[in-house]
Amino acid sequence: MKTIILYDSQYGNTKKIAQSLADTDKSIKLFSVDQIKLSDLKNIDLLVVGSPTQAGQATVNLLNFFKTIPSNYLSGIKVAAFDTRMNESTLSFFLKILVKIIGYASPKILKKLVSLGGQPLGESGFLVQSQKGPLCDDEFELALDWFKKILKS
Repeated sequence: MKTIILYDSQYGNTKKIAQSLADTDKSIKLFSVDQIKLSDLKNIDLLVVGSPTQAGQATVNLLNFFKTIPSNYLSGIKVAAFDTRMNESTLSFFLKILVKIIGYASPKILKKLVSLGGQPLGESGFLVQSQKGPLCDDEFELALDWFKKILKS
């Protein structure tokens, strides 16, 4: 299966997750949003996109890249999304309410990929200890388990 993992990262946590997923198979291509070209998305079977959650959304760079993808360009391509996010248990009461209202990046990324013709396989989020990280314990293992399920779909 020809697979691309595309990510953007602010503090390096999303990049670490993306890299760990790509390391599972040497044939998987890993791109940061600053490196990828639209032509890289041709002739692939699976596209996995990751971003830190910023105000409930993916990064501006990733959202801008999505705007360059023509309608139905991802037709026939399986898609999945992940984000890195703050551990809700560490948030203030106000931020917990805000998160309930605005949500996280991965469901919105997946929705956008589907709107471009992709076939949804799932989405997930992985926790960071604080805004800058590091990732919480066991998040790499959780990410790999999630990715294995995506690959079997």
